[in-house]
Amino acid sequence: MVDSEAIGFEIVRPIESHAKLVMRWRNDPDSLKVSFHQEPKVWEHFWKEFREEYFGVPELFPLFITSEGKRVGFLRFRNQDDPVGPNRKCCEVSINIAPEERGRGV
Repeated sequence: MVDSEAIGFEIVRPIESHAKLVMRWRNDPDSLKVSFHQEPKVWEHFWKEFREEYFGVPELFPLFITSEGKRVGFLRFRNQDDPVGPNRKCCEVSINIAPEERGRGV
């Protein structure tokens, strides 16, 4: 079980090492089973998508979830129309926990 006080966050940057880790987690078979888009990502396309689309909400950059200094998950934020009204801000949150960390309480 993960100690909730040891949980932290790290800003994801548009660099290859961050993109490769996110893609590996996203292409995990269990992640694909529960994803809206179930096709595995291919590096050449994902690298462009990561740089151009994952940083679309400047106030909410993607984040790694950390536990005791180790990256254990990923959060992505996307602007969405607010279902309540046009004068409110809303975002979609995507969460992906590293395959080796699932079931540990992150």
